[in-house]
Amino acid sequence: MSPLLFSYGYEFFYWFQGEIIEVPHPAFVLVGALFYSGIMVAMGDIIIFPKLLKVFSLIAVMCWFSYFWVVLNLSWLAFAPLVPVFILLQIQMPKIKANSNKCGDDT
Repeated sequence: MSPLLFSYGYEFFYWFQGEIIEVPHPAFVLVGALFYSGIMVAMGDIIIFPKLLKVFSLIAVMCWFSYFWVVLNLSWLAFAPLVPVFILLQIQMPKIKANSNKCGDDT
């Protein structure tokens, strides 16, 4: 929901300044943010990193998304962090499968 709140705050700030700006419709921002964050959380949960690094990475990526999605209206650039996260996930996939098999054998 942070991109949605960011879009409201951004629009309100410029409205308060007396300027009218074009921001995406709130429903469009919400659907894009839910789609984006769902993918990031699913992939981020699987990646082998410390939890604190995962949290800070998710916050940084959501800030990236909010800026490019709401402020600059560059949707293609807003979704760009999905590519390195997917590549990192593919690199770590053998370790993830090994850990999954090891945990499955313990039960």
